[in-house]
Amino acid sequence: MTDPAVAERRFEREFCGAAVGIACGPSRILVLDVDPRNGGSATWRKLCTEIGLHTLDGSITVATPGGGFHIYFEADDLELVGGAHALGRGVDVLARGQGALAPPSSRSVGRYEARTASGRLEGRPRQLPAVLIERIRRRIIDRVEANVPDVFRDGERNVLLTRFAGKLRRAGANAMEICAALQRANETRCNPILEEAEVMAIAQSVSRYAPERDGFGWLIAWRSQPMTPQELRVALFLGTLAECVAGPLSPSSEFASRETGLAANHYHAARKRLHERGAIVVHNRGRKAAPIIELRFPQRGVTTQGNNSFPFFGFARYSRLAYSGELPENRKLWETSN
Repeated sequence: MTDPAVAERRFEREFCGAAVGIACGPSRILVLDVDPRNGGSATWRKLCTEIGLHTLDGSITVATPGGGFHIYFEADDLELVGGAHALGRGVDVLARGQGALAPPSSRSVGRYEARTASGRLEGRPRQLPAVLIERIRRRIIDRVEANVPDVFRDGERNVLLTRFAGKLRRAGANAMEICAALQRANETRCNPILEEAEVMAIAQSVSRYAPERDGFGWLIAWRSQPMTPQELRVALFLGTLAECVAGPLSPSSEFASRETGLAANHYHAARKRLHERGAIVVHNRGRKAAPIIELRFPQRGVTTQGNNSFPFFGFARYSRLAYSGELPENRKLWETSN
């Protein structure tokens, strides 16, 4: 659905009174949440002085019910991870895997209001400044580093470095950042230190994996791609499963067939097509083990327009049932269409 007016009318018709949310990450929108109740105003003023961001001209800002404000930025880095106080006390970063309420949503204490003449969100957000990207990544990495053992002793160095690298990767660190952090840990925490080649091998191995899974965001990012009904079922299944289970995404053919309602050969064919379009990567582990499936977000430049057949609202109902533990044995929600 690409016509904003049509989308707005449909939302008002089907979800009257519901709040409006932005899926940060797959929408390529990052939101800074400045909350004065937690010292956010002072933190933001200090940050602006330090990085030379003296004006918000051209930025989309939204007044929040708590007396603070949201600042919207366009962020191409889909692996960027935010969190509470990610830029200092009272300045949260809402990024991949998170969402932000947007105008005209309201809460018991007030409404979200765009700081524009019309009171509505208008235009495109400005690009997230590189200096803010560096600040966000640096603080997240520092948090991870602060929670690792002081000493990695002989016999546990490889295990602890790999575990440390995994935490960094889940926090959104890239290969260069992981390598640099492991080198620092090797020099300051390992007793005795490992060979540089071993540390590099750990960093390279862990960097091959995707950051923390975001099944809902993945579905949103791919929902406008033309897909067959079988591909849609498999995509809904994998996205929901990624949100509901921990560990590797490795469903058996029997389980996948039962959940999607597809014959095994149709499931494998649809999964293969998703693999070919780049939505997933299938890591085969031999005939006796189910493959590990890795979700991949669209690369920049991939068009996501032109398909209105994605049963997104059916997925929303399905995922709500999955989280509440009320998922029915017979999943007819796959059939829901726009």
